[in-house]
Amino acid sequence: MKHQDHLKAISAEYENSYGFELPWQIPHYMPTRIGDWSVRPRLGGIGGSYLAHRVVEPPYTILYHGNDVWMSTSLIEVESHAWHLHCAKGNLLVAGLGLGMYLHAASMKADVRKIVVIESDPDVIALMKKSTDFEKWIHRDKITIIEADALATGTRDKVGLAFGGQRPDYLYADIWPVYPDPNAPAQTKSMIDLYKPHKSGWWGQEVEFGFWLEGRARDASLASLQDFFEDHEIDAPVHQGYLAFCRDAISVQLHETREPNFGAAPTFG
Repeated sequence: MKHQDHLKAISAEYENSYGFELPWQIPHYMPTRIGDWSVRPRLGGIGGSYLAHRVVEPPYTILYHGNDVWMSTSLIEVESHAWHLHCAKGNLLVAGLGLGMYLHAASMKADVRKIVVIESDPDVIALMKKSTDFEKWIHRDKITIIEADALATGTRDKVGLAFGGQRPDYLYADIWPVYPDPNAPAQTKSMIDLYKPHKSGWWGQEVEFGFWLEGRARDASLASLQDFFEDHEIDAPVHQGYLAFCRDAISVQLHETREPNFGAAPTFG
């Protein structure tokens, strides 16, 4: 089974459990190398994911920086982007390009009008475009890629110009190679101060929420989730389904002996 077909087949189960789909509409990738970066295929098999200790998945794609894995299209990454795809609408600002997996899925949403992506490394931009045949994407016209530092003050004017002076409706910050990066909440807040989005989120925030709960001896609830974001001065969407998603991610990522509550079974074949 092709990777996209596999993701589409199981996405309905996520929507039933949490109220939002997986980003199953991801590009097809060709093996490519530019500079220190490369895109290479990897055979599927049995491994872990964001929401389950053991999953079975088909072949997927990995982005390498040298010999280091930077990101992939494996289920753990796809699941970790799912909430932020659900939140994407109107003018979407994305910090960090990577493989363009999230970008492609977001461009397929009818309620996303314009996407501006900030990426600091020109080789990553060139690699993604070449590997995915970017110029032939169905909704290529929605997308503007800016080569810049998302945390630099000078990038603000470039983003404002790309959006025609309008504020982003959602900011998705994804500039870290691992989660949870301890700098991520503060750096996301810095981006919020620069670009003034209506709502925001960052990659791995569910696991960061788990550490925040443990540090305060609190349980996961809508109230504690709202307090978590307010503590970091980040206006992020929340709802009951997302809370369930957070609980399952925390149970797997922070408590290895527990199984998630996702669906009837956490393993997909």
